[in-house]
Amino acid sequence: MKIYLVTTNKYKIATARKNLAGSDISVQAVKMETPEIQALTGKDIASFSAQFAAETLEAPAMCTDAGMYIRALGGFPGPFIKFVNHWLTAKDLVRLMDGKKNRRIDIVEYLAYCEPGKKPKVFKATAPGTLAKEPSGKSENPIDELFIPTGHKQTLATMQEKAKRAFFANHLTHWQELARFIKKHQAT
Repeated sequence: MKIYLVTTNKYKIATARKNLAGSDISVQAVKMETPEIQALTGKDIASFSAQFAAETLEAPAMCTDAGMYIRALGGFPGPFIKFVNHWLTAKDLVRLMDGKKNRRIDIVEYLAYCEPGKKPKVFKATAPGTLAKEPSGKSENPIDELFIPTGHKQTLATMQEKAKRAFFANHLTHWQELARFIKKHQAT
């Protein structure tokens, strides 16, 4: 079965193919603009994009949307991480945490799968961590200079690529859930 993954991100493509290997699912990356609705959850954004892609391509499609949820800030920035990375520096984010004790932060990724004419099925994965008190490393994404994955002592921006991939592989298990769903779905 071929499923189109709407992305140009080589890492996402490799992750999808690796996690779906041996499942009779072939992942075909497609560069396609989907309307990115403004919503308070990544689930809604990924669902809308996957349904749009499935209808446009007239084939099964999947999209992802990720957010970062800082507990002490009521879940901010949530699905608006792209805007926060654009407008705020890592030091700005540290200032937002002044006086806050709870430094828990979760990266949440939603994976939406949709077939033409059907409603999307959404899978969620969470990668937990803490927010550093000071920025460390350099990254295009300021939040990476502050996010310390659970079980690690350094920020994403300072971690070796292999360690980053291993962390996310252990926590972003929604790809396996998708494979099980499709296998079960095909059997019926």
